[in-house]
Amino acid sequence: MKGTLILDRFFGIKVQIHWTFLFLIGWVIYLELRKGSDWPSILLTVFFGAQGENMMVHHISLLKGYKVSDAMMTHITAVSPHQTLKEVVDIMLAGTERHFVVAEGGEVKGIIYQNDLLQAIKEKGNEGRIEEAMNPEVISLSISDKLSTAYTLLLAKRNLYIPVLNHGVLTGAIDLENIQEFVLVQGAYHY
Repeated sequence: MKGTLILDRFFGIKVQIHWTFLFLIGWVIYLELRKGSDWPSILLTVFFGAQGENMMVHHISLLKGYKVSDAMMTHITAVSPHQTLKEVVDIMLAGTERHFVVAEGGEVKGIIYQNDLLQAIKEKGNEGRIEEAMNPEVISLSISDKLSTAYTLLLAKRNLYIPVLNHGVLTGAIDLENIQEFVLVQGAYHY
């Protein structure tokens, strides 16, 4: 990346910092000194901030050139908004999925997250409907979207499970855990 300073290599990974990040480091040091903080706490704050930024830049560089279709989950279960909470709990317990795309007639209607499902069970019992517990605000991605864009979105929003569409048809889903697995595999190939 242009404008980066190479600091060192750790475990085969090049550690770089963009020159603009030095302004952030300077600002943090200034604020900490104004508060009366001691140097060790300032250095720890700067170190962990730089480490976090370096990890994100490294992950994004591993994702360059890849599309969402390269890392998405394709074996997902879509549930109907009319299914009971108990039916979806049974699906969850029978497999490894924790979140589900809610779809009807091929159209994505929402997402039911594990925590929302469990909360709805507490409030409505087994016979409550998915449509009463789902999150209707859906962000979707296309199979041709950049994987780095999906990663940045998932980091910003946390806890997202994003349906992936191919010309408006549900073809899979992607979440942060899935992309992190993809990064691990790519790291094994490259280092």
